[in-house]
Amino acid sequence: EHQNREIANKNLNILDSILYAKGIQEAILPDTTVLDKVFKEAFIYCTPRDIVNGDFFWFAGRGNFLVMAAVDCTGHGVPGAFMTVMGNSMLNQIVLEHDIYRPSEILYELNKSVLNTLHQENFNMNKNDGMDIAICLYDTTTGELVFASAKRPIYYFKDNMFNAIKGSKYSVGGTFNRQKKCFEDHTIQLNPNDTF
Repeated sequence: EHQNREIANKNLNILDSILYAKGIQEAILPDTTVLDKVFKEAFIYCTPRDIVNGDFFWFAGRGNFLVMAAVDCTGHGVPGAFMTVMGNSMLNQIVLEHDIYRPSEILYELNKSVLNTLHQENFNMNKNDGMDIAICLYDTTTGELVFASAKRPIYYFKDNMFNAIKGSKYSVGGTFNRQKKCFEDHTIQLNPNDTF
C-alpha cells in the first residue's frame, strides 16, 4: 500500500510537470491571427500524440513577406518537446534577428545551428537528432510562394490541378548523412483561388 501511494505520487508529479511543459510549449507557438490576416481560409491542425510533442508550426511576418514553417522533430513526448523549443528559438534567431528569408538559406543556417548546438560536428558519433521541415516564403503583394524543405513535401492545387514538390532528401541536423546537405528553392506563382 505504501509503495502504491509512493508510485501514485511520483506519477502525479511527473504528470503535473509534463502538463506545465505543455503550457510552455503552446505559449511559444505564434499567434494565429497573423496567419488569418494574410490567408482568410487558413487552418492549423496540430495535435500531440502525447501531452507534449515533437511537431510545431512557426511563422513570422515582415513587411509584405510571411515566412511559414511546419516542423517534425525527432522524438515524441518530452524529448520531441525539447527539440521544438530549440527549433522555435533557432528560427526566431535566423529569420527575425539575422533577416534571412530565403527558405533554402534558412534551412542551411538551421542545419548549422542544430549541428553546433547538439555537438554533431563530430561525424564519428552517431547522433541523429534533428528535424524534417517545410518552409515557405510568401509575398503578399505578388502572390509568389518560395518553398524549400528537409524531407517534407508541399501539396498545392493550381488551376484545379493537384501538384506536389518533394523537397530535399536531407533532414536538418543529425550525422546520418555525411555529405554536404543541399536545400533548393522552388517558386510557385499563386493565384487567388489556389490552395497549398
